[in-house]
Amino acid sequence: MQTMFAQVIAFRGLNTTFTYTIPESLSDIKIGQHVYIPFGRATISGLVINITDKSTTKFKLKPIKALDPNLPDLPTDLVKLIAWFTDYYHVRPYLAYQTIIGRNRKRLP
Repeated sequence: MQTMFAQVIAFRGLNTTFTYTIPESLSDIKIGQHVYIPFGRATISGLVINITDKSTTKFKLKPIKALDPNLPDLPTDLVKLIAWFTDYYHVRPYLAYQTIIGRNRKRLP
């Protein structure tokens, strides 16, 4: 089976997306799914925004760890809107995600 790659928005205030390999155990992953990814020494959440069979980087890539069962899948229209918002307003991808999807905060009564 050919190695597939996912472009992921890391849920950090960074100015770029990151490419990860898709392990065979997650071969049915789709655009719009929330995932856990290795990031330095930590594991963080992210959003898959693109899947391809080619990698544009020459660095050694890490695999996606798992799907995030706590967050729902996003429709591709919302993923496209996040990408458009990022490009049009020149903001970080995670800020575009937070603006469109919202933040998960508890409100006090």
